[in-house]
Amino acid sequence: MDFTSPEGLAGQALLYQYRLEGVSDDWTPPSSPRHVDLANLAPGRYHFQVRAVGAEGKTSDLPAELRFVILPPVWMRGWFVLLVTGGLGALAWLGYRARLRQLLEVERIRTRIAADLHDDIGASLSRIAILSEVVKRSTPEDQPETTRFLTEIAESSRELVDSMAEIVWSIDPRRDDLKHLLARVGQFASGALEAKGIRWTMSLPPDPARIKLTPEQRRGTFLILKEAINNALKHSSCSTLHLQVEVNRGAVIAQIRDDGRGLPPDLPERDSTSSHRGRGLISMHIRARDMGGRLEITSDATGTGIRLELPHRLLGGA
Repeated sequence: MDFTSPEGLAGQALLYQYRLEGVSDDWTPPSSPRHVDLANLAPGRYHFQVRAVGAEGKTSDLPAELRFVILPPVWMRGWFVLLVTGGLGALAWLGYRARLRQLLEVERIRTRIAADLHDDIGASLSRIAILSEVVKRSTPEDQPETTRFLTEIAESSRELVDSMAEIVWSIDPRRDDLKHLLARVGQFASGALEAKGIRWTMSLPPDPARIKLTPEQRRGTFLILKEAINNALKHSSCSTLHLQVEVNRGAVIAQIRDDGRGLPPDLPERDSTSSHRGRGLISMHIRARDMGGRLEITSDATGTGIRLELPHRLLGGA
């Protein structure tokens, strides 16, 4: 910006002062240049004033002034910000709707698979087991080999029915919460432990139906607790067992403690060359890791403890 004073045309040497309200309210020191660079000003309203200063320090009666406005760039204007915000919100909403449709479709597929497995394959396996028993009863006693084969067919069919029931339970989306998991664990523990005369107790957290688990977490947790109960049942010679489940700081914590003789000190927990029991412990650690959880096993002469910790989310919030 350039400026001058009419008095300067008569040959009188003049100096100039200026100030820019909005940046500084103080006058600059008198100087001879008759221009000022106002580049790089932020968007806003400004009031520029300049006055001449004579040789004796006398200033102009009235300063020359200029008022101007610097508009913000397009990307800083309100309408543009609102437009971008609205666009991002619309994209987020569309993404949420697409994700919701995907989840609903996955749940429909899981429900259909669970129903098909239960109604078709499960029913067929049960029919095979029943027919095998019928044929075995009508087989002459002088054909023991045939009877043995029919017995194996019936037993294999019943085992497959049980396995199929676990698979159906694990993929059914209506069971994706802690309540159904604990009901399944309690049902297994009741049948397995009470048949051997082992006293057992189970402590539950309040409102377990609100705790949402993924299908992998639900199935993996059930298999870990099932393996722990089976180990106590087969190897610990315990008389009591306690299962405690609690929810604390964003995690589900399941603990099983028995009063048995504990694990042998020379049994490696992670050695793939160890016995079947050792492989069972390795499998428990792998399942916990794959679920994003953590498994701890402690054992001494007073018994064995299993502690499983895994993350969860609430049905009503994070």
